[in-house]
Amino acid sequence: MKSMIKYYLYKIYHKALSYISVVFPGCRYHSGVLTYFNGHNKSESVLKNQTRDLTFLFAFWDSRLVHLGDQLFYLPMMIALKKEGFDVIVVGDSILKDLFQFIGVSVCSLADLEASVSDNSFVTVISKDDCFYRCKRELKVMSAFLGMNFSVLEGDARVSDLLMAQLTIFCEHVLAIKNWRPLFLDPSFSFSNLLRSFVEDVSSAAILDRFELNQPFVIFNNIIYSNFNDYSSQKKALSHYLDTHFSQFKVVYVGSLADRCYSLPTMRDVDLDLRGELSFKELIVLFFADSLKGVLTFDTFISHIGLLCGSKMYVVPKTKSTAALIKSRFLPMLNLDRESLIWIE
Repeated sequence: MKSMIKYYLYKIYHKALSYISVVFPGCRYHSGVLTYFNGHNKSESVLKNQTRDLTFLFAFWDSRLVHLGDQLFYLPMMIALKKEGFDVIVVGDSILKDLFQFIGVSVCSLADLEASVSDNSFVTVISKDDCFYRCKRELKVMSAFLGMNFSVLEGDARVSDLLMAQLTIFCEHVLAIKNWRPLFLDPSFSFSNLLRSFVEDVSSAAILDRFELNQPFVIFNNIIYSNFNDYSSQKKALSHYLDTHFSQFKVVYVGSLADRCYSLPTMRDVDLDLRGELSFKELIVLFFADSLKGVLTFDTFISHIGLLCGSKMYVVPKTKSTAALIKSRFLPMLNLDRESLIWIE
């Protein structure tokens, strides 16, 4: 309980500091978007005429403010920026590091950042709105900032599309970049194909043999980090669906090493507990396995990755109060094929 209280106090503290910082010159907040432009650091001619000197930096080093699911929301933006030829850097230690590097994004620690940015770069930092205070204090290379509160952004589009639209508005109207082309993913682009290519160097046969998963199995995760709500009714719904629809299949419990502090579910026996046993690539291999019959989880990181892989997803919303927003904006994070997503109410 104490650790969870500290976590929420930390988030509240940094959100408050970030919003107070709006009084500084160059800052503005409107409808879930916090922007900052230090126009005195670089001449406007650099922005207007040499757009390839722009560097986009994603501030992900504070995992208490930017979760893994949050990082995934920015992935289409990174791909689009790289396609346009911009330098893109992720700052922070993330299990998604290999995926970022696979799409051509540089990854470095906060301590090594200055050595990773050229002297003539105009650095635009992209993150969540409540990260502004830390970025302003710790990133000496920052010339501009775009931070967004995903839940209160205006618009009816999916979250990743909203983020790319906000970047276009920022670059056109705040940075005043001439001939900025709105970002988008090519209609033929497939995240499933991208992730298949990402794990080509991993032997799926070896992994399935090692864990004896060549027979039908389901992936299960019912962990939510909160001491204020035990989510008992949601967990019962998830377990009940597993028991009534997948009783004949092997149950594989996945999660992080930190998830091992939670006891196993009090449902039918878990056949294989792989919490903390799989690398990110190995987890994706399981999502692509022909013997996988479904993934049962909440609207968390696991559900986002599963949908990007094209797995059959069975998802329980964490809370009823946010269920409508989760369905309309966050899951899926893009306009993906939703036939593979089944909501368990």
